[in-house]
Amino acid sequence: FGESMLKSNYITKKSIYLTGINKFKISEKKQKINKDKVLIKIDSCGICSSDLKFIFTGSRIKKYPIILGHEISGSIGKNKHIVFGAEAPCGKCISCKQLKKDTNLCDNPISVGSNFDGGFSNYFSIDKKILSKIPHIIYKSNTKLKYASLAESLACVINGLEITNFKKKKNIVIIGAGYMGLLFVSLSKLKKAKNISII
Repeated sequence: FGESMLKSNYITKKSIYLTGINKFKISEKKQKINKDKVLIKIDSCGICSSDLKFIFTGSRIKKYPIILGHEISGSIGKNKHIVFGAEAPCGKCISCKQLKKDTNLCDNPISVGSNFDGGFSNYFSIDKKILSKIPHIIYKSNTKLKYASLAESLACVINGLEITNFKKKKNIVIIGAGYMGLLFVSLSKLKKAKNISII
């Protein structure tokens, strides 16, 4: 971000808030930079089917107004970029205590964009302790990765192929040709599928 902005300790944050079921407002305000949080300039943020469920039903929303968006890629400073998952384990439930390494099995996960403000904004800040519990990658590059916000979706596709024990030169049938289905097609090609059929 601009050096002058960081020296002033303030950012101008422009965000889309969900204020109720199918209700939005756009807000722009100055916000002080919190040193206990990681400040991320949003490069891109995907719209997940979960976001649509939050918008149309209010499912899993704890309080309004809230900034949705959990498929985030962004920049930290000038040449550092980040992509991360959507949920952090609570650390308190039975699953967290008994299955410490399997953090995805938490009974009460803390979710970006539903428990606290997400990425439908120009800036996103996250508590350092919460970020340390979320799977994330910080990489150094002079350029932004154009499709980095698809990292979480791609991880789901990789997981799906691993569950099916997919092998090269095998046939695959994919149900649905939305963006997730197309990610399955792309990955199946890379994995040398013999025939790819889409329903």
